[in-house]
Amino acid sequence: MHIKKNGKNIWIDSTVNVLKHEKNEFNGTLAVIRNITKQKQVEKSLKKVIEDLKRSNEELRQFAYISSHDLQEPLRTIASFTQLLERRYK
Repeated sequence: MHIKKNGKNIWIDSTVNVLKHEKNEFNGTLAVIRNITKQKQVEKSLKKVIEDLKRSNEELRQFAYISSHDLQEPLRTIASFTQLLERRYK
């Protein structure tokens, strides 16, 4: 995180390399600084979407479990009555 002169915070990615002469003597440095604020904002948005999807998937899983259980009960009742009728009317 970097604070600009105007007080605005931005994310930066920096790379610094040492420059040397042919005889391996120090000649200076080369610095490359990139503003990656938009990338960080996108990453933050993606993390939120992923968390929302995880929550939604968990809610869907719970709904499917409850629905499955609730749908099985009427089938069990029908099966029980069918067995009673079968025994009674062979």
